[in-house]
Amino acid sequence: MSAGHQRLIQDLFLALRGDGLNLGLAELLAALRAERDGYAAGPEGTDDLPGLLALLWCKSEADRWRLYRAYEAAQQPPPQAPSREQEPRQNIEGDDGQTQEPPQPQPVEPPQTPADKGESFGALPTRAPPAASMEENCPYYHYPLSRRDMRYAWRYLRRLVADGPCDVLDVTATVERVARQGFFLAPVLCCRERNQAHLVLLLDHLGSMIPFHHYLRALADTAMNESGLERVQVYYFYNVPDTALYTDALLQKSQTPWPDVLAGLDGASAVLIVSDAGAARHHNDLDRILATLEFLDSLAAATPHIAWLNPLPAPRWRDTSAEVLARHTRMFAMDREGLSHAVDALRGLHANQSG
Repeated sequence: MSAGHQRLIQDLFLALRGDGLNLGLAELLAALRAERDGYAAGPEGTDDLPGLLALLWCKSEADRWRLYRAYEAAQQPPPQAPSREQEPRQNIEGDDGQTQEPPQPQPVEPPQTPADKGESFGALPTRAPPAASMEENCPYYHYPLSRRDMRYAWRYLRRLVADGPCDVLDVTATVERVARQGFFLAPVLCCRERNQAHLVLLLDHLGSMIPFHHYLRALADTAMNESGLERVQVYYFYNVPDTALYTDALLQKSQTPWPDVLAGLDGASAVLIVSDAGAARHHNDLDRILATLEFLDSLAAATPHIAWLNPLPAPRWRDTSAEVLARHTRMFAMDREGLSHAVDALRGLHANQSG
């Protein structure tokens, strides 16, 4: 744990309590412990301490807005007071004609903080903060799809294959053997099942998708590290994944030809595409539609388990390229219900389209 982060967490804790957020000792200790274990590190090694504290302390968008406001205030350097040596000395001429020194300002005592008043962490309450309504002007607006929703949805993407060690008791087969033989000799063991689902994420990056980069990172991170899936591949593209895909989010290196990606797919592979398909800027581009349809045809020849998540709600697809593409693939809005339907489509179930 860095000493700077430890002090900053305590300062934010006291500031948020003074701002009306009900935090207790349990919340403070949880934040310090999480920062010590390295959970404050964001993607690509960046510092994401506000995101960590938001997960632990905030129960609403209003609470999250208070946290970011306090964090930004803590990052600003304190104002520098002018030096006494640089202040011009002014002489005041009294009524008797003699020069007098200007009056010296009286020192002002700083206001007492909660720590100065003897407030101890041990006496803080541990009651959860009440629910608050979202503030309209909050710049840190969060999409209606949280990391928890993503983790929950990935759990349903399964392809169980009994290829593990034979150490699982088969109760039914054991009872049938005992009934057939008339005595119990040994249990019947079966192989342990493993989730062999293969997930491929194709994420549209840059351009009109920049406002949704935060959710794309969360989607990829939860699929790779918090889903239990053993085979997850993440590729990035710009507008249309026609010629090549990238393994880096900046689309600058690690270019992978599309035929190589296609060769790694089989009939059980699940491919999830995330793109606005021109809906963000209300574009209806015929060239983009034709290139995307050609790509979808080649993808459908490799696997039938394909779904599309659009970060824009379905009414925003009207009169755009997304409306046309939604007729040729299973496209859903990127919210909790849409992700659930998309996972059902990746499992081979018949999920209704949202567009």
